[in-house]
Amino acid sequence: MPWELLLFLVLTGLCLLIHYSVRAPRLQFDRTVDKAEWKPLLRYSAISRITTSRPRARANAGAVACAVIEGFMLMVAIVRGVLLAWIVRPDMYWPVIAAGPFVLAIAYGIRLPRSRRYLRVIHSEDRPA
Repeated sequence: MPWELLLFLVLTGLCLLIHYSVRAPRLQFDRTVDKAEWKPLLRYSAISRITTSRPRARANAGAVACAVIEGFMLMVAIVRGVLLAWIVRPDMYWPVIAAGPFVLAIAYGIRLPRSRRYLRVIHSEDRPA
């Protein structure tokens, strides 16, 4: 294993540790709430502008929406770091390393608009008209 790859992996791990130690506290996902209660909230609340009055289902949907947004931003940052490493050291196999985070970024990116719309609906309900 070349030392540049090892250095890249160590720095990526260090950045992830720093990220998780300084991030704001987020709602914890409650596994006792049925998926059928919170999953439609992410899908249909942006269209109907109606959310449920059950706070645990709303909290689960909010936790999932925050996790999707955070996961997307994290995967994009990792892909950008790999691409920058590829520019610095083009003779290594950086595209193979970037493939996994790139696929995850696409998967999170597909769910990103739905999560943003849900959080926008939730925060608009909190504000007086």
